[in-house]
Amino acid sequence: MHFILFNPSSLLRFGTYCVSVSLTFNISVDGSSAAEISRKGMAIKDSVSPTIKAMEEKEMVISKNNKCSKLLSLTFAGKKIVLGAHLKIEKLTQDDINLVGEQDLKIAIDVIMKVINYHESLNESHEELED
Repeated sequence: MHFILFNPSSLLRFGTYCVSVSLTFNISVDGSSAAEISRKGMAIKDSVSPTIKAMEEKEMVISKNNKCSKLLSLTFAGKKIVLGAHLKIEKLTQDDINLVGEQDLKIAIDVIMKVINYHESLNESHEELED
């Protein structure tokens, strides 16, 4: 059984580079717009844009213009970073299982996901009111 519990706040101590890595998890295989990336990452689009620019400068992503918006896709280097991060997350998850046990970790993740889903539903409700 695989659990992936990713704590983006732990990346803040490493600066923009690690924040960029966390954003790469929100880029789909077919490419994603800045709005999609910010929505998936539960971040304000204006705060994501400078990070995307930094990711482009580091050649982690490339942008392609679509009819409606600019789509971002991971480069080979970006994919390599994501793979490395996934491997690290798998190791950390195994460490957590060893620490608290598989069942307790599953319960903790279920609780955290309920909280996240609740907050996402509030965000969606807020967006509907703006439209």
